[in-house]
Amino acid sequence: MIDVYAPVEVPRCPDWTMSWDADPPGRAAFAIDDGEQTLLLAADGRRIRMVGAERLDDPGQLSPDGTRLALVVDRPVPTVAVLDLSDGSRRGFPATVRGAEVLSWLPSGRRLLYGNDEGMYLLDLETGRSDAYDLSGEEPREVAVAPEGARIAVDVGSYVRIAPLAGGPPVRVPLPEDAALGAHGWSPDGRLLAVGREITPSRSQQGGFDLVITALDTERGFRPAAQVSVVGVVAGAFVGWRSMHSILLLERRFDEPFRLVVRALDGTEIETLARLHGSVWEVRAAAGLLEIVRPNTNSDEVDLGVPPRWQRMTGGLRGAFKKN
Repeated sequence: MIDVYAPVEVPRCPDWTMSWDADPPGRAAFAIDDGEQTLLLAADGRRIRMVGAERLDDPGQLSPDGTRLALVVDRPVPTVAVLDLSDGSRRGFPATVRGAEVLSWLPSGRRLLYGNDEGMYLLDLETGRSDAYDLSGEEPREVAVAPEGARIAVDVGSYVRIAPLAGGPPVRVPLPEDAALGAHGWSPDGRLLAVGREITPSRSQQGGFDLVITALDTERGFRPAAQVSVVGVVAGAFVGWRSMHSILLLERRFDEPFRLVVRALDGTEIETLARLHGSVWEVRAAAGLLEIVRPNTNSDEVDLGVPPRWQRMTGGLRGAFKKN
């Protein structure tokens, strides 16, 4: 098995931006939405790259093997853009609607789901055809595809719809209040489904929130199978299953950077994969790499890339004026 590394320390985003095709990272383990751009953490743990010079409406989803990033752009026409991170090339496929996001890749990497609050579509990357997926008028908030690729779980608000991807009657799984499905909610064996919920802490917890992950056993009437409580987290989210016995969470405590933390299903912290400084809105992962990412404790200094020529010049001018 090949180890995939994430840098232990990711500095604040640089002032400059790297376009996706300037120096692609090859394979990326995580895509981080910082509120303005998408930051790719390369699988070698020593390079990070920005995607786009302007705020993207869709932060994108990494392919299962981390070699491609798919996102929807509306200008000049709605397009699903698939960026190859190894050579910087891009392919575009007509999107059916504006204002959509890529919701999930299928495990094969040959198809993906995208959509907005008006509907969801299955795009075949070999034919370029988008087929509507019938949600009976419900609005998809998050979509998770089962590891075998035959079933999907769709978060529509108060419950999760679980149905065959090819179509068929759905099963409704009620969600706990204020809970949400994660993009990688299915366990590796396809038997459990994880949802996250932030709840107000008790008076004894000195502020903050608990991040609760509930695993629903889809073969035993959707009874809770595990619950992970993390006390004192002021911001957090479920990222994915690390193994059948552990999960990966995005967490931040007061006055600390965000961390990608591996926890056992009893809540015990196992390891920190990375610390993310600055603003972090969301972390999306390459599904096929979730189980093998390792902290790169002996990595070289993280390479932020080379700023554009115009910004290097203005930086030099600022330095000259400062000296005078």
